[in-house]
Amino acid sequence: MNDIRNGQDLGVLLRDHRRRAGLTQRHLADLTTVSVRAIRNLEQGKVLSPRLDTIRLLADGLRLGSAQRETLLEAARRRLGTADHSAEGGCGPTPWLVRSPLIGRDTEVDALTALLAQPDGRLVSVVGIGGVGKSHLAAEAVRRVAA
Repeated sequence: MNDIRNGQDLGVLLRDHRRRAGLTQRHLADLTTVSVRAIRNLEQGKVLSPRLDTIRLLADGLRLGSAQRETLLEAARRRLGTADHSAEGGCGPTPWLVRSPLIGRDTEVDALTALLAQPDGRLVSVVGIGGVGKSHLAAEAVRRVAA
């Protein structure tokens, strides 16, 4: 069987496991708290950053053995870009995917970067109404601090 070490994708692995178990997407959804739509989107590769909790639920529903389960989780981590980077000495990428540059928020990024770079700082809250770009701002600040 091709596995993640040979470049197999998360969606392909999930679909293959589901079919081998003799389950439809609906049956798998009934066994887990994951929707049919989410399962379909994962299998089709439409989900760029899958939640590891979702993958664990699916692995439980499929009753995967430990090796198969870890292979599926590793495929999800690879999709997320959150594989263990501790051996490389880096802190790894941000936990979410940012596709576009942050424009016109230099003052906010500089302020947040300064707060994050303080050695005695433990927590920084970024607050505001929904949809104004808080996550994008935080991701850019974390990227700059990590660099």
